[in-house]
This record gives sequence, C-alpha cells and structure tokens, in this order.
Amino acid sequence: MFRSLVKSLAILATLSVAIPYTSAFVCNFIGGWPQTKNRFRRAFNPRKVYSLNYALLQKLMIALRYAPLYFQWRRFYKKAGPHIVVKDIPYGRNDKMLDIYFPYSHSSNEKASYPVVLFVYGGAWGSGDKDMYGLLCHNVSNKLNVIVCCPNLSIYPQGYVDDMIQDVVDSVSWTFDNIRSLGGNRNKIMLVGHSSGAHLCAMTVLELLHDELVQTGSSQKEPVLARSLRFEEQHFTGRHASGDNSRQEKLDTLEVSSASSGSFCVVNDTDEKGAASTDFNNAASMFEVLNLQNNGEHEAVEVDTTAGGVLLKSDGCLEEGHEEQEEREEEDDDDNDSVVTVQRKGSDPPPTLTDLCKCIKAVIGLAGVYNIADHFIHESGRGLEDISSMARAMYGQEHFDRFSPAYIVKNLSRSVSLPKFVLLHGTEDYVVPLTSTTKFGDALTDIFADVSVRIIPMCDHYELCLDLMDSKRKYYDSVMEVLLDTTKRVFN
Repeated sequence: MFRSLVKSLAILATLSVAIPYTSAFVCNFIGGWPQTKNRFRRAFNPRKVYSLNYALLQKLMIALRYAPLYFQWRRFYKKAGPHIVVKDIPYGRNDKMLDIYFPYSHSSNEKASYPVVLFVYGGAWGSGDKDMYGLLCHNVSNKLNVIVCCPNLSIYPQGYVDDMIQDVVDSVSWTFDNIRSLGGNRNKIMLVGHSSGAHLCAMTVLELLHDELVQTGSSQKEPVLARSLRFEEQHFTGRHASGDNSRQEKLDTLEVSSASSGSFCVVNDTDEKGAASTDFNNAASMFEVLNLQNNGEHEAVEVDTTAGGVLLKSDGCLEEGHEEQEEREEEDDDDNDSVVTVQRKGSDPPPTLTDLCKCIKAVIGLAGVYNIADHFIHESGRGLEDISSMARAMYGQEHFDRFSPAYIVKNLSRSVSLPKFVLLHGTEDYVVPLTSTTKFGDALTDIFADVSVRIIPMCDHYELCLDLMDSKRKYYDSVMEVLLDTTKRVFN
C-alpha cells in the first residue's frame, strides 16, 4: 500500500514537471525562442514555464467555451448570400481582401445613404481572419442600420505593424472611393476595433492626422520633425522575403520616427501632403461604468477621471493661420518617406490625408492595447512575451513607443481635430489589463479630446467582442447599446 502511494506520487511529480516543460518547449519551438544571450535558461525558467502553462490552460478553456459559436459563424459565412455580404473584394497595396455587409433594409431602399462601420479584428497582430467575424458584422449592420466593412490584415509574419496600419488606411481609402456605389455615405465612417485591432484603429487616426500635426507643430511638446521611417519597396508591394532576413532588411532602413505623431510620416500616393484640417471640436471626456441588470439592460454611472465625479468638458481653441509647409526634399527615387500611403487608381486625384481623417467620425476601441511597452510587461507576467507575435511585429522593444497611441498622444499639447473616442473594457479581462484603456482615456483627456471610457463589470476580453455574434449572449445588449448610442451621436 505504502509502496503504491509512493509510486503514484512519483508519477504525479514527474508529470507535473514533464508536461509543463514539454508544453513550454513546443510553444517556444513554434513561436520562437527568446532573443537574449541565455535564451534557453530564460525559456525554461520555472516561473515562466508554469505561467505559460496557466495561460495555455486559459486559452483552452476559452476555445471550449466558444466551440459552439465557432460552428455558428462557419455555417453563417458559408451560406450568406450577396444580399447579406459581398465577399473577397480586393483592396490596398498589400493585395488583401475585404467583405461588405448590408443591413436588411438595404435591398428595399437602394437610394438610401448608409453610414459605414469599419471593423478591425484582433489577434495579437499575428492571428485572425475576416471570415471569423461574419456573424458579428451582420448583427452590427442590422442593429445599427449601417454598412459594415471588414478587411483582412497583413498579420505577422506576413507583415509587420506598419503593414497592418497601411491595410486599415487602405480600407478607409477604398471605402471613401467606392462605398457610394454600394449605398454608403463616405463622409460617415466609424472605426471599431477589438484588442490589437483597436490599437490599429487608433494608430490609423493618428497617422492620418500627420498633415495637421506638421502644420501645428508649435503646439507639440516635441516640435522638431525628424526623418520618418523608411522601408524597402517590398513593403509597398506586399512582397516580403522569408524568415529573419526580411525583418533585418526593414530594420536596416529604419530611421528616427516623425515627432509629429511619434511613429512615422504619412503622405499620399503623389508624395504630397494634403491640406490640414483647421477645425477643433469642443472636447469632452466621460468615464462610465455600465451596471448590468437582470433584464439585460444597463445604466451608465458617470465617474470623474480626476476627482470630482462629474462630466468633464473643456473647449479647444485654434490659432488661425498657419505657415506654409516647406517642400520635402527627395533623397532617392527608390526611397519613400511614407510608411502609410494612400493609393488610388484612375485619373481622379487621390484624397488627402485630411479628407480621409475628416470622414472618420468616431473610433470605438474594445479592450484595446494602447501602450505596447506596458502590454509587454503584462505579457511577461503571463510567460507569453517571447512566444507572442507582438514584440516581433513591432520590430523589437526599441520601437515600442513609436507604435504606442498612448505615448504618441502624450506628446501632443492640445487636441488636433481627433474624432470621438469611445473606449470599452471589461473588469475581468486578463488578456489586456483594464489600465490599458483607462490610461489611454486619461491621455486623451489631457489634450481635451472627446473621449468616453466605459467599463463593463464581470466581462472578460473575449465576451466584450464575441458576444456581439449572438443576441442571446450575456453582454450582447450592453456592448451593442454603446455602439448604437455612439452611432446616433456621431452620425445624426
């Protein structure tokens, strides 16, 4: 009896070590080993190994929980007809596809001009596909009575973060050019992003504001404009070499980022900078906690982000008149100062960056990542920082700040015609901490931007987005109500 007990304990102890370390080996083999001197020692640090296994167990539980929903969205997307969705429309310089979803009223009211929601999915910059979000886009389209555009992205390792931002800009540009022929209003666009998709939406808006930031450079804390990021022509064609060689080639051309936005310069397809907007909206900030009730409804409790518990409002001001922008020197025919550009076919002149930015009336971020350095620390606590695609997609830790919206916004001393921001987060989110949203909300408030932060109690990272796929799910009404309220505010 005693011998059997000892044998059982020995087997259990062996398995408690063998299984976690085997899982850690497989994850690092697939995702990549730490890029440090003692990479194996770091990869097999006991604390890191068991933290990683706990994160894998959480992922497995999520997969089991949403398995029925997986079959629902697969079946829906396969059977959806052209009156519901037009699939696989090519767009952009990276040769990607997008889907367009129509509300039911679209077929009976062809002369209507519907607002447009552009949904950018998450996936840690390294996974995800537009096909997965057909149910979500369909529900949003009908509930909000809008046309929904869902683009595919150049996720890592196919592309890097600048490629993904380029994809979002290209999808906005495609919408601006083509949506009228599909019954949409190109001057009423709202960006909605989840997790890393929320990060890409925020970065897109900040980059489209480049012209205005240049012309109002004196209002920034860092007014001197440095040279922008530069990449080889393969970035613009979407053709990347395989392996680390592609990354090294792009890093070899990496220059100091543009201080105008904190990340990189944006120009249009003709190498011209568009006219900057000179409209400053009255700024407002609101922090709200959504209280769920038994009937599925919620009420908003306003909480002051500083101390007073009242709605904070501040008026933005604008100095009239700007100095004429200096012409940019061309250094080499093969180089392009732009990472994000606007590409347009045909003889019509391309829209300016300001044109595209003005058509974006609001940005809704669902559990977004807004400070890359902070999120890297959070991933480290979960043992995921080395196998996650985030650091690699951002070109390494030395470039985290230039791709962090929260950091970029802090370098602006006042609002620069930003659209309305609505930031949602759940209190039970262990994937992206709640502080990611609250800190970004504070940064936007500091420059008098129009921002609302809404907290949903007991909601986790996945429920905030995936519950929009089924009206019977717990947080469908809470999240959809925020989307509906924002739509009414910005489009009416």
